[in-house]
Amino acid sequence: TITLQGMEAILWRQALRQIDRDRIEEVFEQAELSWLPAASLERLELRHEDELTAPLELEFSATTSGAGVTQDGALVMRATPMPLNPAAPFAGLPRRTTGLVIPYAPKLEADLRIHFTGARLDSAPQPSTLESEYGRFVREVERSADGLVVRVTSTLRTGVLGPERYEGLTAFARQVEHAVQDVVRAR
Repeated sequence: TITLQGMEAILWRQALRQIDRDRIEEVFEQAELSWLPAASLERLELRHEDELTAPLELEFSATTSGAGVTQDGALVMRATPMPLNPAAPFAGLPRRTTGLVIPYAPKLEADLRIHFTGARLDSAPQPSTLESEYGRFVREVERSADGLVVRVTSTLRTGVLGPERYEGLTAFARQVEHAVQDVVRAR
């Protein structure tokens, strides 16, 4: 389930009014599932599409054959496959000589339930908390009988960032990117 609030919900609701109803699944795949290689959408249900005071919920199920790779007899996949680094788009330059405005940064959250059929969990990422003046990244990890639950929350602080503080933002973005690259292994 993808829950959208604020600007994201407004943009999706506008798109839903402008596109043909028979193209909604295609647009959803392109807009929201690009992080899932070779994804095939099986089901999509929209909730609160016309209730402007409620979050817009996009509940879906999809399959993929490209979520992981086999390495030394183990299935290896990213523990956080979707982009959850809101600092990354603002930290692409080696340095800045002018200020940077971060006008809007949504709170990104994901609850990932990873289940294994015919395999057992071999290794999982450790819980992680990264906190700085630029934002916060938290990963909680719970092992279950048949897999793993990974909860991620990632935020970025908005405002004006002077050029002297840009290096700190890029360092924070790199730390978050390193954390989301952690993998899960199953045999």
